[in-house]
Amino acid sequence: MGHAYGMAGKDSEARGVLNELSCRAQCEYVPVVQLAFVHISLGEMDAALGMLEKAYTEGAWELVFMQVEPWLDPLRDEPRFQNLQQRMRFPK
Repeated sequence: MGHAYGMAGKDSEARGVLNELSCRAQCEYVPVVQLAFVHISLGEMDAALGMLEKAYTEGAWELVFMQVEPWLDPLRDEPRFQNLQQRMRFPK
């Protein structure tokens, strides 16, 4: 929902979802990739990349889709994203 709000230009609503997810993550599992999606929709690419790095460190299974997930398209030209893809060792 946070990503949808951000893409619709409803930044305050997207931020509200992001804050709620961040609070929930303190006491329950929240996929870090979901936080990255909201950051992307808000144009916060550095924060999104930080979340994806954290997901990689945690071994998040959601990263198996990073080559095809359209919500990650805004990051594809970022060197940090490309480096992360290389470290994932996807088949060519």
